Amino acid sequence: MNRTHNIVFRSLARTGLALAFLFLIGAVAGDALAQDTGWKVKVAGAYVEPTGEEELDGDIGFGLGAEYRWSERWGIEVGVLASDLSSENTISAEGVPLGTLTTELGTTALLARLNIHLTPNSPVDLYVGPVAGYLFNDDLEVRVRGEALGAPNTVPDFSVALDDSFAYGAHLGLDVPIRDSGFFFNGGATYLISEVDLAEPVFGDEESGSFDLDPFIVHVGFGYRF
Repeated sequence: MNRTHNIVFRSLARTGLALAFLFLIGAVAGDALAQDTGWKVKVAGAYVEPTGEEELDGDIGFGLGAEYRWSERWGIEVGVLASDLSSENTISAEGVPLGTLTTELGTTALLARLNIHLTPNSPVDLYVGPVAGYLFNDDLEVRVRGEALGAPNTVPDFSVALDDSFAYGAHLGLDVPIRDSGFFFNGGATYLISEVDLAEPVFGDEESGSFDLDPFIVHVGFGYRF
């Protein structure tokens, strides 16, 4: 099983646990009004796991969103998600560690989701749908450290300029009301496909390259409907 499959499996497992927990909350939360039309605002913490070819590790992010639901079945949601991704890898030669290579990438996603609500007559609101958006990518920051490469701070840090990128994918969400207060718990997952282009050639290449970021996002938070 390759790296991408492992990441997706772990992310799906986290999503399943989060949604099962929210279902449990809904089962014991008591009576609540069924979801209908109107506005919802949401705030959430997220775990963002890149699944593309660039070996960046997952990290925590933060998101805000608002949905307008114009019927029992259909709604449109717009949101923003910010996260900082990083990785640290050992540099070695013939099995001898020489130092560490650290990369960092900050990205902010502006996303639009079409929400298809599957349980319109239930207080627990389960929905799925497509998602499209735009990623505002910071420069990829690179640091090399290691005594074997000289003094720890003599290797200059450098950055690789990245273009912003389009993204598309699918999402799954679940809202569980807290009685009839208007507040609700929220959880879900989003998978995005996004190819990030380097803004200019690096390391003597004649053409600028690209890499697949393809983040898998699991989020848990709360919101208010009115």
